Amino acid sequence: MKATHLLLLVPSLLISLIFLQDHSTGPPATIDTADGWERIPSYCAEGEGRTNIHTHRPQFKEMNLFKAGMEGYHSFRAPAIVSTKRGTLLAFAEGRKDSGKDYGDIDVVYKRSTSNGTSWSPLKVLFSKKGGTCSNPTAVADMINGRVCIIMSYNDANHAQHAIPPEYEAIDEWGDRKVFLNWSDDDGLTWNNLQEVTKELLPRNYTWDVIGPGAGIQLQYGPKAGRLIIPALGRNLFSDNHGLSWQSQPIRSGTSEGTIMQLCNGDLLRNDRGASGAFKARRRRQISMSSNNGNSWSFWRSSEDLLDPLCQASLLRFNYSYPQRLIFLNPATTLTGLPNRKKMTVKISYDDGLTWPVERLLDGNNGGYSSMAKTEDQQVASLQEARENNNTAYTIKFRRFNLPWILDGEPEPVE
Repeated sequence: MKATHLLLLVPSLLISLIFLQDHSTGPPATIDTADGWERIPSYCAEGEGRTNIHTHRPQFKEMNLFKAGMEGYHSFRAPAIVSTKRGTLLAFAEGRKDSGKDYGDIDVVYKRSTSNGTSWSPLKVLFSKKGGTCSNPTAVADMINGRVCIIMSYNDANHAQHAIPPEYEAIDEWGDRKVFLNWSDDDGLTWNNLQEVTKELLPRNYTWDVIGPGAGIQLQYGPKAGRLIIPALGRNLFSDNHGLSWQSQPIRSGTSEGTIMQLCNGDLLRNDRGASGAFKARRRRQISMSSNNGNSWSFWRSSEDLLDPLCQASLLRFNYSYPQRLIFLNPATTLTGLPNRKKMTVKISYDDGLTWPVERLLDGNNGGYSSMAKTEDQQVASLQEARENNNTAYTIKFRRFNLPWILDGEPEPVE
């Protein structure tokens, strides 16, 4: 019996960690399990046998996409990247005008690529408000109608997360930190729909808030197929009408800066940065799952394979066909503090996050927040923060690489 079949004989919590494959093969299959176990629906294509991807030519390209001190900004942080229905790459970032700090005069900026990341447009400003802090760009591409939605945070020029006398007051009342939405129907050429959605998306007991940052997903399977989801602090933001209106669903507390993915059986997974108590102390990514479209969530558990220096991370579904691949990127260390955000490592899972048998170091000496998308030519397009000037300024690097580069000549661990 194959190992993938054996894994189906474990309790339901572990079952929900065995995830996605190709969604183009029709209705979900059912898998026979041992006597006494339920038949488990699977939206994945089945397959078997070795691959030869490791024998193909590795490709890797790197460039400074948002360079510190250039294009009118001191620093760039909190990247987000998505690939549209037409294959355009849209790269977003916080453009910090006066310093690398989290407060002050900050814009959301972006660039476009119609060449799979080999060339990019000049920088454009998406969101700017009177010296205030426009931040946390988190984007999602609708692969049904081509729309790209982005949800962002904002606070005015007089506020910061904590009080910094005499210039900044603490964000300590509901509405000090606001939520804004915009979308584009022409691959980012124009954005004409900026609107405040604080009342709809910020819970009344919140003061400080974090959207993403990074990328959301569109559900591929099940009764909510087509739903757009963007992760946020303590909740998921979702739209069932292609981004025209959004709602909020709570998750369990204790984490921040999350990623989200749909699993093979249709369940949802959150993979988050630990933010409080034991979650923070464990220095591991925190995992929670929902089997009812996000209405309720399992207790958080630590992923022993995914080290967490208390930093945002990124998660990408590379493919749904055999062998299904999930890609994860973060600073793979337990050392906290900005200067210790290094050892940027890309990992591959073939069982949708249960194990991570393949990894390659992307940057041993630098790193931070990241975001990933898949290009039309089957490569990973990634953005990562890089510190400069004695850790006082930030550049965002664009790296483009393929599966053979990650594998580095080693066969994939599938049979």
